[in-house]
Amino acid sequence: HFMQFSVLSIDRITGKINWQKIVREQYPNEAINSQGSWSSASCVTDGEHMIAHFGSYGTYCFDMEGTLIWEKDFGDMQIYNGFGEGSSPFLYKDKLIVVWDHTGQSKLFVLDKNTGEEIWQKDREEVSTWVSPIVVEFNRKAQIIVPGTFNSIGYDVEKGEEIWKISGLGAGPVSSPVFDGERTYVMSGFGKIKVAQAIDLKNAMQNSEDSSSLVWTIEKISSYVPSPLLVNDKLYFLRGSSSMITCVDTKTGKIHYQTQKPDGMKGAYASPVYANGYIYILDRKGLCSV
Repeated sequence: HFMQFSVLSIDRITGKINWQKIVREQYPNEAINSQGSWSSASCVTDGEHMIAHFGSYGTYCFDMEGTLIWEKDFGDMQIYNGFGEGSSPFLYKDKLIVVWDHTGQSKLFVLDKNTGEEIWQKDREEVSTWVSPIVVEFNRKAQIIVPGTFNSIGYDVEKGEEIWKISGLGAGPVSSPVFDGERTYVMSGFGKIKVAQAIDLKNAMQNSEDSSSLVWTIEKISSYVPSPLLVNDKLYFLRGSSSMITCVDTKTGKIHYQTQKPDGMKGAYASPVYANGYIYILDRKGLCSV
């Protein structure tokens, strides 16, 4: 179908549409997963800039009143098996980070958030992934953490240099990493390949590609689409794309409990969230369990 790509601002109190901007109209270059859309990426904002990322269909920066500041076209992605695109950008200070993993030449882009101009780009030896990156500050240096099929990598945010690289996740990573100030936790849960890893950044910074940086690894029960949740030295994640929850000690990898399925819930793509002492799990039919 001929598609219309648009960005909306909605009043969260009343539901009124403040503004709506059509940014592109075209036929999609590829198919999508039946459970996805052509606008799967989340918007990011710093309170002054609002950036909407449509992948192959462009990246657009608005002010909060809906005035277009800049736009960027990275070209067309070639996603494995017509699964569609899904990586969201990350905003860090004056930089916008975009992961571009596909069956063509995969890349990592860093743009100036104010102008859209490219600061640097880095070729990645990766195939299609759907992960969204994070930026962490460790030892007075900011680094971009990007999980991958072949390697999870920490990049220097200023120059794009690889700080560390760890293999072992396997095909089809989707969920975003989390960070507790010392360790980052990455996982992949596609099909029978389910792996969660805890990576010590102190050792990883000193020993790139050294497996001694791996604090622990858990197999067979990690999350596929939903990202993990980090709360008070405990890592919570859903098994595959189900609503069954697992709780792991972040220091040791010991499983406190696992495969606890809330009554009446089925599959989940939304990430669990934490607020005021409670964890909320939302399934694909709209049922919420606390």
